[in-house]
Parts: sequence; structure tokens; C-alpha cells
Amino acid sequence: VCTHFKKVSHTEFACETDRGTDQLVVRPMGVRAISKAQQEAWAEVENNLRLLYVSEVSAFEGNGSYVTDLFAIGFEPLSGNRYAYYAEAPGRLRPASQSSGIPSYSIVPADSRGSPGSTTPGSPQEVGCPVTSGTTPEGEAVGLGVTPSGKAFIGYAIGRWEGASSWDCWSVSSVDRVGKDGSLIPAGMPHRESEN
Repeated sequence: VCTHFKKVSHTEFACETDRGTDQLVVRPMGVRAISKAQQEAWAEVENNLRLLYVSEVSAFEGNGSYVTDLFAIGFEPLSGNRYAYYAEAPGRLRPASQSSGIPSYSIVPADSRGSPGSTTPGSPQEVGCPVTSGTTPEGEAVGLGVTPSGKAFIGYAIGRWEGASSWDCWSVSSVDRVGKDGSLIPAGMPHRESEN
């Protein structure tokens, strides 16, 4: 008999008994099993959006403004990334080679090594991905990118993992937001917008 459940992942729980953890994995109603490729893709996008958030917060602490130049804040996912990352859209795509001058870009494309045959959409809207907007404490609207005041931002990720037929859409923000279902999306927390 289960005495309580131990969270194993964001969608799975293990049964705790007086004899220890049972091997039985229980999934809440309405949660479907996900593939290993999907688990790996989600781990990647969550980690990289947290990195984007930390990079942006560091920039803000250094100069009092969030920025859309991903090179300037040192945001660079590991090679093989399945998702494209956006500080604004439309924006400047990271060049394939950085042979001359100091590059400036606001979009890091998906790497074909991690996502064979991948393309990088110009914006979330181009592939039908929603963006959960927010509002600063001062009442300034926050959408994808940096606000005109530079006091808030929403970063975004779009990708497909191996075997996926649709786009997977995620975001992270410097402000708390409210999801479609009325739930709180805390600042700095990667949020899955939708699987298109």
C-alpha cells in the first residue's frame, strides 16, 4: 500500500511504501507517456532557457537593461541543440561562421547535428506558436523580446525532436505571467507554450 508518492520527474511519481520505493511508476490522469527523445529534448530546452534567463539577468544587473544581443550576454547552447533560441523575432540569425568582426545576433538556430533536417522559423507566429505575455509591476506589457524600457524580457525556443511531426514551443520571462488555465508561471521558469 502506498504511504505517499515520490516525484520522479515532472510527469511521473513512484509509490513509497513502508518497505521503500516501489518500482511502480504512476502517471497522473491525462498525462501521456513520453519518448526518450522527447525527454532529452525537454531537458535540453529547459536547461537552455534557464541559461538564457541567467544570462539576461546578469546583463540587467550589469547595465540596468535586458538586451536582445545573445552574443553580448554570452548565451550559447551546446552544439547539437534541437531548438532555436530567440531573444526577439524577427531578429538577427547567428552566423554560421564568425570570421569577421564582432557578431551580433538575437536568434541561435537549431543545430542540424541535434535536429537533422531542421529549419529555424523566423518567429513563433510563423509556425503558429503562442507567446504568453506578461506585465511589469509598472504596467508595461511584455511580449517576445525586450520591452522598450529594457526592464523586462521574454525569451523563446522552438524545436522538433527526432520523430516529432509538430513544433514544440517554450518560453521564459523576467516577470511572472499567468497561463491560459490561470496558473502562475514564475519568472525564470521555462514554460511549455504548446506542441503545435
